[in-house]
Amino acid sequence: MNGVGYNLKSYRRFLEYIESLGGEVVLINKTNNHQLMTPSFIEAQVADLNPDLVIIDPIYKLKAPRNRDSRVAEIADIADSLNELSRSYNIPVVATNQANRQGDHKGDAPHQDSSFNSDVPVQVADAVIG
Repeated sequence: MNGVGYNLKSYRRFLEYIESLGGEVVLINKTNNHQLMTPSFIEAQVADLNPDLVIIDPIYKLKAPRNRDSRVAEIADIADSLNELSRSYNIPVVATNQANRQGDHKGDAPHQDSSFNSDVPVQVADAVIG
């Protein structure tokens, strides 16, 4: 949280809003462990913390539950796991993604993320904001 890569003023307003509701925000991050977070790790945190909402930002940073031949298939497994998490705990799960469905060259995708050409998060979502 060193002020790089996000708007600090907006973040402060968001925290003030959450505080006004009497809630709290819990950030879960495994970057210091040099390993990717998995859907099962998130589910364990949900079981412990009983949150009202889960936000995954971004989905392509999660490690798939099992290794597949393609990253697109792994993203599908991740999306299915998050969908099941939402249904099991009856909470909204919001996942962000920077992939597009245009079929352009990978070099044209934002940040060339590993979920390029995977539209599975869109297929399993109840709602999509674009």
